[in-house]
Amino acid sequence: MAMLANASGQQRVAFAVAIGYAALPNIRGDIEGVAFARRALDDAARWAAGESVEAAALVDYLMNEREEGVLMFEDRCPDEACRQAWMPVQTALAYTAWQASRAQGALPESMVSEVSEETLALLRQQAIDAGQSQHDLDALQIRVETMTSFDADDVARLVAPN
Repeated sequence: MAMLANASGQQRVAFAVAIGYAALPNIRGDIEGVAFARRALDDAARWAAGESVEAAALVDYLMNEREEGVLMFEDRCPDEACRQAWMPVQTALAYTAWQASRAQGALPESMVSEVSEETLALLRQQAIDAGQSQHDLDALQIRVETMTSFDADDVARLVAPN
């Protein structure tokens, strides 16, 4: 499947954020880190839904001057499966920050300067590596492509069990 070729930037971010949400249950033993990541993904979902969220705030969720962020939480993992589960969360937030920077007409901060549309293919592979199925990702992509109007809660519900 082509990676959301006809989707808007906000739809592509909704896809990325939904993948990030889907990875959270695979992060075990780090209640604080998962809560932080959920807040970050909630803000990313708000951006995808058209709400005002600054790109700099999204970058801060990756890593901030207090040395906290989803890039640091991976180091607290007890095993490889946990580390792999953090990857889609990190990439989804980086992709959202990059899209938000572009939408604001600003150059992306250095932390997300390497992000591009090709990042969605990387994110998809990270999701598979973290245990998401190809079938579920294809179904998610189709659901996102059919969304024309949505709010932040709709993004979170994309990965909720039916």
